[in-house]
Amino acid sequence: MKAHEVVSTVTSERDVTTDDLARAVPKFTQVSDFTTFRAEYLIEDADYVLHFFLSAEFERRTPIEQSRYWLQVFPAVLSDVAESYFQASKPRVTAEYFEEVTSWYMRCRNFAQRLGPDEFIQRFLEVLDEGLERVLREAQS
Repeated sequence: MKAHEVVSTVTSERDVTTDDLARAVPKFTQVSDFTTFRAEYLIEDADYVLHFFLSAEFERRTPIEQSRYWLQVFPAVLSDVAESYFQASKPRVTAEYFEEVTSWYMRCRNFAQRLGPDEFIQRFLEVLDEGLERVLREAQS
């Protein structure tokens, strides 16, 4: 039996359509408006799930500069801004670094049950960017 036959057999047995599969894949909203990071987020149940990536600006920097920023500056500012913005810390707001993909993962539990949940998380990203920009400016002076 060939691979496509297995897939079509499984699909036909469960009456799963490609639309069903597309709905099952999480759809992240991409955010690339900032110079200090790129992000994507989704709302899962009542939680925000976010992934942060180095911005194009920081990808052009030396590995030492990237490492200092991404492993020291970014998490310190992320922690401060998140705690202030959400008025919460662990276990409701958690972040973890994944070295394999050079990415930060963040989950904010039970914060998306509000009017305008997209605007709320977009504002958080703006405040985070402002905080990072401020720290970077201070470091240059």
